Amino acid sequence: MFLVSQRGDDMPRQPIAIPYALRDALQSGLTHYKIMFLSAPTGWGKTAAVSKLLEKQNAVCLSLRKKPLPSYFSKERVILLDDFQELPPHAEQQFRELLRKSPRGQRFVLLSRGPLPGYLTLYEATGALLQLDCGHLALDMECLAQLAQDQDLTFSSDELRRLRDETGGCPVAVNLLLQLLSAGQPFHKATIDTMGRKMGAYINETALRPLDSKARKLLTELSLFESFDQTLAEMLTGDASVPALLESLERSGGLIRREGDVWRFTDQRFLLPYLRQKLLTGYPEEHIRSVHLAGGRWYALKQDFHNALHHYQQADSREDIISALAQNARLHPGTGAYYEMRDYYNRLTEEEIRGNPDMICAMSMLRSMTFEPEESEKWYEILKEYIRHMDRGDSDYRRVCGLQSYLEIGLPHRGTEGLAKKLPAVAKLLISKTVALPEMSVTSNLPSLLRGGKDFSEWVPKDKSLYNSIRIPVEMVLGRYGVGLGDIALTESLLEKGEDVSGRFLSLTALQEELRARGTPEMEFVLAALLVRTLLTAGNTGKARDLLLQFRAEAVERGATRLLPNIDAMRCRLSLLDGGTFASVWFSELAPNEAVFYGMERYRYLTKVRCCIKHRQYHAALLLLGRMLDYTRRYARPLDMLETLILISICRYRMESDDWREHFASALELGWKYGYVAVFTREGAALLPLLERFDHRAVKPDYWEKILSGTVVQAGYYGQYLRPPDTPLTRLTQTETLILRLISQDKSNEEICALLDIKMPTAKTHVRNLFKKLKVSSRAEAQKAARRLGLV
Repeated sequence: MFLVSQRGDDMPRQPIAIPYALRDALQSGLTHYKIMFLSAPTGWGKTAAVSKLLEKQNAVCLSLRKKPLPSYFSKERVILLDDFQELPPHAEQQFRELLRKSPRGQRFVLLSRGPLPGYLTLYEATGALLQLDCGHLALDMECLAQLAQDQDLTFSSDELRRLRDETGGCPVAVNLLLQLLSAGQPFHKATIDTMGRKMGAYINETALRPLDSKARKLLTELSLFESFDQTLAEMLTGDASVPALLESLERSGGLIRREGDVWRFTDQRFLLPYLRQKLLTGYPEEHIRSVHLAGGRWYALKQDFHNALHHYQQADSREDIISALAQNARLHPGTGAYYEMRDYYNRLTEEEIRGNPDMICAMSMLRSMTFEPEESEKWYEILKEYIRHMDRGDSDYRRVCGLQSYLEIGLPHRGTEGLAKKLPAVAKLLISKTVALPEMSVTSNLPSLLRGGKDFSEWVPKDKSLYNSIRIPVEMVLGRYGVGLGDIALTESLLEKGEDVSGRFLSLTALQEELRARGTPEMEFVLAALLVRTLLTAGNTGKARDLLLQFRAEAVERGATRLLPNIDAMRCRLSLLDGGTFASVWFSELAPNEAVFYGMERYRYLTKVRCCIKHRQYHAALLLLGRMLDYTRRYARPLDMLETLILISICRYRMESDDWREHFASALELGWKYGYVAVFTREGAALLPLLERFDHRAVKPDYWEKILSGTVVQAGYYGQYLRPPDTPLTRLTQTETLILRLISQDKSNEEICALLDIKMPTAKTHVRNLFKKLKVSSRAEAQKAARRLGLV
């Protein structure tokens, strides 16, 4: 612990702790590298920390903001060049020459707010340069504890973690927050907000005020956007020279950073909210409206209509909202994110919808998605009426007829009845050029074809004959979304019936390249998921995880972020199988909120149910399963219903309720009807106790044997699957459990004594034993343990 002051900071001198990450990195860098380049925005204390660490070195320190780069240095071992972003372009050659002529043992430490200059990348590529960043400056738990102690504050480990989370470990932010807390303010949101405002004022003084008014205005306007590009900046400024300004803001101030074709603010935690607040409180409403309008039009140009609508809404521009919804419906009838945009569609009047066939089609699809089949059919009939009044010679006639065919094929509430005949008929219309069908996704971004946009269980018993008869017309109707569909669907059907599909692996692997070239990310996801499930069936979790993570990285790189929620749900299921930690992260941070039930989230809902079962949250699981059961019945989804019934059975069995047998009998009856096996066997160790106790005499012997043998194999591979975590619950006495609940209600020891009619020494003994079993040291930590264990 030592005292230094932040340069440019008008606050009193503050204690600064040096994190081990920086000490170790600098020590290693001085030993093994010619150059160390540390880049961090203002507020991270890089000058103070590095200067302190170099005190005992033979070092010379120079700020390029205050003095020009000299032509040479003498024999000092370490050269510290601060404000390296201020090095002018004409001095770059001088610095390279200085590096070339420097003694072999001389080291250069460069501190900058900006990124690594391009001319230094060669040194990094040859192993002569080490890059450091904010992560090396972020204060660790030990530093935070030291700083808190210096302010006469005593924090629990949870409070220290919260201090780190709220500040990101940024030294100036930490000191600002500790000042407020030491002055007696509570560790509440209001205090954290005050710290954020003070941090924003600090950044304003040290980084924004030196900029010219044009740069400050542009940054303030751009703060409304998570990312931006040159086009948006030009739309806001009307200045074609804005690219040079953006590059200057990155190079000299490090305020923004380039990621491919887009830019982002470097400091998302403090600078971005400060600038947004400055815009909203310091600029006229009409100016803010113009920024939102420009942003909406920029997003519309990129066909990102969801974000475009947000900004049009903020600008209160109904005309632009209607235009964006119409463009979205026309450009993406099969993948229009109607549900995500439902609030905007719901604000339209019937008159505004009736005049546009794309909007009519969108409303029919949206109403089907939101469990309003009557309304969906109403809009379908309105579309048919619209077509009847069209001139057949109209250039748009074929396309609008295609919208009708799209609804006939794709409306979720219509199920699959008659679809095997309808698809070849539509293919003939396409060949004869009677209709122009839009592309449509049949997966709904789910990792399955059998239960994607529709449930194709009715096709499973005759999968091979259908493959031969309708594969070609189906792939023709679906366009890019149909590439490889027949082979993937047949393989998935065979896998779900418990058949060995390893012989199809070679053809499926080859299909990956064809999908990348001609298909869609949605179909690639189905194929990747199919390969993952096949590997898991064989007990190969390592390869399954690698394959899934590789596909996830590719999806991010290609901008297919719409797939990430279901990819991560599949990662969670894999983690539940092998006991990994990701399941806990997903359950606490990524699981869907079913307050408004949405059938398209069904894969994630059933993943959440499994997490609930693992954590003994059976009532929460049953509430969600009840809604799933209603959905699957109303929308004729047998495979989803079957999985729901199996999970209900497991849940009720663990609750020691005898009715689990009824639910499981219904599941077996439904599964036998379609020949489904894998949906049972995948539950492995969680299902095996039920199989051992179920009277299966009414079940077909060969079907039962398939389920039993497959489940035993999976239970052998994944013995920990859905096993509740080892918690202190089993070791708590009834009184201790009751006291834990009372503590979670903020009851004092005196109140506990009164409620339980026990003496104070007895209460204290129970609390002490309880803390010991829970491995906590305070009532606050005990409350968190109670929440974690599902007691409150």
